[in-house]
Amino acid sequence: MIKIIDSENIYTKKTWDINQLKRKIHQRNIGGLRQMKKDKITKEKIEKYYSITKKALGIVKKSISQNREKEAKEIIQMVECYLSDSKHFEKNEDYTNSFGAIYYAHGWLDCGARLKIFNVKDNKLFTV
Repeated sequence: MIKIIDSENIYTKKTWDINQLKRKIHQRNIGGLRQMKKDKITKEKIEKYYSITKKALGIVKKSISQNREKEAKEIIQMVECYLSDSKHFEKNEDYTNSFGAIYYAHGWLDCGARLKIFNVKDNKLFTV
């Protein structure tokens, strides 16, 4: 009895044709590669989320709530610093920290939105 086990199935047969084995192994490897691609931080993923955060930053700069200019200025400065850090990490091919810096930047924007420092309504760009 020969068993082929992957993350989701166990294939059991008394005999396996070599081509059947090759197909099963190939399918298993392709599935693993697809999963790795989803879990991997790529340059494309960094560019995508960087542009989303940059777009959100542009919106908040035009949406500062009255009498909250001081807090808004501090948040915007932090966001710009984190975005700058992200570019530095990306340039050095440190994609994990680049991606993390983008998330910190966007977290600052979400915080400002939740605290009503920014008068924003877009629930796709901000946690409002």
